[in-house]
Amino acid sequence: MHFPTDEQKEHGKELRQFHRQKVRLPCQVKWESETAEAEVTDLSFGGARISCSAFIPPVGVDIKCRVVYEGESLWFDARVIHQHSSFFGVKFYGAPIEKSTKLLRLYQTYLQALSG
Repeated sequence: MHFPTDEQKEHGKELRQFHRQKVRLPCQVKWESETAEAEVTDLSFGGARISCSAFIPPVGVDIKCRVVYEGESLWFDARVIHQHSSFFGVKFYGAPIEKSTKLLRLYQTYLQALSG
């Protein structure tokens, strides 16, 4: 897992490995015993930005995120890597092929809906 060094944090260096796509996808977030409705506002093959008014999980905890779009229901395992007052950023983890397959299906469905 790649975490920024103190020097990278200080200089605001861009650490993303993948292109981010702005999206508006409803989702559910599960953390400990809580579940909340939220929205994925930015998505990449490495992670996502999630807006949630119910709770903001602390940095370092693992969550589950369920995205439902155009009949597709996809669960992702993720770790919170940063947080703000109304949103938090996560990094996906899990089997790379399984994760990539899920994200490709989600991207294809989303892009088809935008162009159609």
